[in-house]
Amino acid sequence: APTDGWSASIPTATNAGTYYVWYKVVGDENHNDTEAVCVNVEIKKAVLTVTADAKNVTYGDKEAELTYNVTGLGKGDTEDKVLTGALTREAGTDAGTYKITQGTLKANDNYNISFTGADYVIAKASQTAPAETFTTSKATGANVADGKISGFAAAKAYQISSDDGKTWTDVTAESTAVDVKSGTYQIRYAGD
Repeated sequence: APTDGWSASIPTATNAGTYYVWYKVVGDENHNDTEAVCVNVEIKKAVLTVTADAKNVTYGDKEAELTYNVTGLGKGDTEDKVLTGALTREAGTDAGTYKITQGTLKANDNYNISFTGADYVIAKASQTAPAETFTTSKATGANVADGKISGFAAAKAYQISSDDGKTWTDVTAESTAVDVKSGTYQIRYAGD
C-alpha cells in the first residue's frame, strides 16, 4: 500500500505500460475505512500505421528521398515526437525495382508500428541515336571481306551485326572503318 498518503482525485496516465492503483473507501462517522486494494491497469501500445511512398526515378537522376504516410497518432502526438530513424531501400543504382523497407524507423514506447513497404523504381534512361554518318564501299565479291563501312569515332564503343542483331561483334576502339563482305549490317554503340 502507498506510504505517502492518499489522493481524492483519480490519477491520469497516458503512456503505455502497467500501472498499479491502490484504492480504499474512506469511512465516515458511521463506517470504517475499507482495506486498501491494488488493481493493475494496463495501457496497451497503440498501432501506428506507416506506409512507404513509392518512388520512380530515371537512371542517372539524384536519389529520391524516402517518405511515408502515418496514421494512428494519438491526440497531441506528432510524427517528429513519436518516430525516429529512417526508411531504407535495397541497394542498387542500375535500372530495376528495389524494395523500400522500414530500415531504422521506430516509434516511441507508446506505439507498435504496422509497416507497409513500397517499390523504388529506377527506369532506364533514354539515349539518343548516334549522329554519325556511315559510308560504305562495295566488296569485290560475295564472300570477299574487302568492302568497308567507315565513319566510326575512335572515342565510342561500337558493335556490328550481320544477322539482324542476333549476334554482335565489337569494333576495335582504334578503328574508323571495318572491312565487311556484301550484305546488310546493323551498328550500335554504347552511349553509357
